[in-house]
Amino acid sequence: MARCGGPGLVLCLTVWNGVFLSSATHQQAKKVFRVTVKEETPYIFQTPGASEGPNNFQGLLIDILHRVSKILDVQFSLNHVGDNAFGERSDDGSWTGMIGELQRNESDIAAGPLTVTADRARIVDFSQPFSNMGLRILMKRPDATPTSSDQVALFVLPFSVGVWIIILVTVAGLYILVYLNRRFNPREKPFTNEGSYDYECSLALHEKKMCTSNAGWFLSTTSKVFAVTSLTVYTAQLTSILVQSSTSDKQYLPVVTFAGLISHPDINYSCINKSFACAYFENSVQPMEKIIEFNLKLGNNTRYNNIDTATRDLRGGSTTKQHALIIESDFAYYLASREPCDLIVVGEELGDLSHSFACRPGLSICRDLDVAMLTLKSTGELGRLREKWLSGVCGKYSEMSSPYAHAYKYTTDRIKNVNNERTVKSFAIPLVLVYSGVVISILIMLWEIYRPKSKEVRMFRIEYHDRSDGIEIESGSGNDVIK
Repeated sequence: MARCGGPGLVLCLTVWNGVFLSSATHQQAKKVFRVTVKEETPYIFQTPGASEGPNNFQGLLIDILHRVSKILDVQFSLNHVGDNAFGERSDDGSWTGMIGELQRNESDIAAGPLTVTADRARIVDFSQPFSNMGLRILMKRPDATPTSSDQVALFVLPFSVGVWIIILVTVAGLYILVYLNRRFNPREKPFTNEGSYDYECSLALHEKKMCTSNAGWFLSTTSKVFAVTSLTVYTAQLTSILVQSSTSDKQYLPVVTFAGLISHPDINYSCINKSFACAYFENSVQPMEKIIEFNLKLGNNTRYNNIDTATRDLRGGSTTKQHALIIESDFAYYLASREPCDLIVVGEELGDLSHSFACRPGLSICRDLDVAMLTLKSTGELGRLREKWLSGVCGKYSEMSSPYAHAYKYTTDRIKNVNNERTVKSFAIPLVLVYSGVVISILIMLWEIYRPKSKEVRMFRIEYHDRSDGIEIESGSGNDVIK
């Protein structure tokens, strides 16, 4: 290596100064864009413990901007938005927040979890989204021990509601048919001497009453077959549920879908004020969304001002009602992945929203941002950054983003346990047996009621007398009568 010393010192300094000036000139030649930011974890936030200033930001968007600056060979100058708002339109047509700064030419780019809306797109340009998401449900992690009400409900789970209704209607119909048979069937005699009856006639398994009609016997047999088959199916299904409960470490989760959310009046759900979640339900015309919006307006504390207050209530809960927060999925994943690991994300993604960079109209930077974002997506770099910032010690983004990630880990929601219920279709064998028996019993009953009236019956009356003079025969009305 050449050494700088003596007369060559001036030359060495000249060379090094030339290299430094060339590098500095290249840095100064890079175009600088003014970026207005709004702090929202995990997108952009100040480094904990660091002094205030644009150089102390970190988060998902900071990493994205760093990679975009290398792709486009530009620089970004970051500054806090003045009013700490994303941007809403005022009555006079002007805009607040980051959108307003772009409109007033105070900034070139807006960076943050800025939702793309039609109103905003009329004022500013949007780049390719760095996040496509929907709404999810954020809840407190369930307890391992089911409540007493859950244990009571366990005994009705083997049959669906429809099966229980059919069983009650069938039993009531059998008792009505037995009453009609006893009331109108001439072959059915009063219960005076059980020993003289031909058939056992009772709907209950433990009773020993006899009947004299074929219809009564068939109704009794049909009811007993129905009772035995129904009890067998119920016992088998209940045993299966109990075995699954005893051998599984899954915990109780009351709801795993938005449809299940509205069917649980004991859950108080809410959203963040002025968020996409609240606006989505206000503007939607779908039936389920309208029911959720009605309940949001009906309940208490349904509009939180910030996430910190909402998550505090989620963790604190209530002695009478469980809380749920409807929130953008990225925020839900981030919160659930952080300690103390007591929150979970459930529900399929509802709605369709995008977060993008907003640009001042007339600048070519938005087109350049499109190219940079597509480059990050095609190389998988954007996905790796999302995995980095939306994951934590309590869970990975790739796992939590599955709609039913927690539904399979924490279960007993009715929607997920539909296979554990005996529906009307699976209860077909007992139903076919009982209703076939009912139809046959009704036909026999009608035959026994109307057959004696279909023809004239000749009556004979025979009286035997223990007399020494023998048998007397008396004639009368064209017929002989033996005395």
